[in-house]
Amino acid sequence: MYNSQNLPLSPRKIIKKTIAEMIRWVWVLIWVLIMLIPLLIGLSIFLVTSQPAMMLGLLIGPALIILLVIIVFIYEYLYYKLYYYNFEEEKGEIRKGVIARATGHIYYNRLQSIYVDQDILDRIFGLYDVHYETAGEISQFYSHVDGLTKENADKLTAFLIAKSKTRNFDPGTLVPNRDSELQPGLSSDKNSEATLSSEKCPLSPWIVFTGSIQIFLFCIIGLFIVFLIYPIVVAPRFFLVLFFFVFLFFIYSYVWYKNFYFYFGTEKGEIRTKVIGEKKSYVYYNRIQNINVSQGFVERLFGICTVIIETAGGLSGLSLRLPGLTQKNAEEIKNFLLTKTGKN
Repeated sequence: MYNSQNLPLSPRKIIKKTIAEMIRWVWVLIWVLIMLIPLLIGLSIFLVTSQPAMMLGLLIGPALIILLVIIVFIYEYLYYKLYYYNFEEEKGEIRKGVIARATGHIYYNRLQSIYVDQDILDRIFGLYDVHYETAGEISQFYSHVDGLTKENADKLTAFLIAKSKTRNFDPGTLVPNRDSELQPGLSSDKNSEATLSSEKCPLSPWIVFTGSIQIFLFCIIGLFIVFLIYPIVVAPRFFLVLFFFVFLFFIYSYVWYKNFYFYFGTEKGEIRTKVIGEKKSYVYYNRIQNINVSQGFVERLFGICTVIIETAGGLSGLSLRLPGLTQKNAEEIKNFLLTKTGKN
């Protein structure tokens, strides 16, 4: 049994959430300023000649930012202190919120998939989020425990996986060691054909280029829209900025490609991604509702496909996608999963 007392959240979560909220507020402010550029230009004609107004603005701006930081920090501290969860033998409960409180309940026989992820701030502060999906889940607010250390995240993940397995397999055959099943070369399967991994069905290197091309096309459309609204804004230097961002995304895609890993064992599968943050997703074959092989316009040009695994939870999104596969490997993975789910 695990709860917020014997498996507590890390206090670093308070600082991380405060920084994340401030970044979100700054991002919103930037977009507001972009939308108000014409109005600000007009107002600057009157304000530039007013020294008192300029001094007042220089004082009020930083004061408001400091006040906002204090308010957000207090809120996140209260959120941390009031955060409660309790995973018992038969079910779990999570309570969150400061002003408005929400309570979510989880029954282990309803678990569809489990995954652990990190964003960039989580990686900086050494925090992990444990997510789970149930067949009737409609809210992501209480379908995860966020702000755990790696040790506590591993304990909670192993606990949820074990509870899910005991509801679907013979308890006498339960083996709690995940690594023996989920890591290549360590599988206890006597028949290698019973498993499938990214080593047997690797991604195509073309996946690195498809994402960059899509970003390039998206930016070109964005620049065209900006040109229609503010013709004077578009200049050659913006195209240099565009190519710079496309290059950065290419590097991001390459790192993602080199670190993408999946393994499908006898009872469940794991999908792992890592660039700046890390994400691990677990899926049980008897929870799979549908398996699709899709191919977008850019993917079609490079002859690659994406295998989409759908569960009843439906909240894992990109975590249950296997992009950048050749047609042959995509069909092999699809047939393997269909066989495991008994739908082939």
